[in-house]
Amino acid sequence: MKVIIIRTGGEGRSFCRKLSDLAAKEECKPDIVILSRRETLCFPGLQISGTEGRAYRDGRDLNLTHREFELLYFLAGSPGETFEGRAILEAVWGPATENTVKVVANTISDLRRKVEPACGEPVYIRTAPGGYFFQSPQIETSN
Repeated sequence: MKVIIIRTGGEGRSFCRKLSDLAAKEECKPDIVILSRRETLCFPGLQISGTEGRAYRDGRDLNLTHREFELLYFLAGSPGETFEGRAILEAVWGPATENTVKVVANTISDLRRKVEPACGEPVYIRTAPGGYFFQSPQIETSN
């Protein structure tokens, strides 16, 4: 059995990029991939703690399910990068999942209800042609 542990933090590369690199290597077909998250991702109004496995909006715990957290951490790990539903499914649920991309859309919807400040107006989790991406909102500054 092949077990691969991916550690992040201090290297400047997101675990999403590492997963993409790993998937690109055809000779590497692990049975288990363990993501060892150490870093906290911070965005205006949103903090995603990899060590705690929790996310906070404006300091309040969002009470995400395990899959919601994994999906948020996956997208936020590469802000601005669009991921197709199938790529998200394999990265978050695993390559051997029997789920369909419909579960990704449903989980995105549930996640948006908890993460987004206003219903129906996504700020963080955006839809793009062919997939989804995480966007960090702009901070308004006054001169």
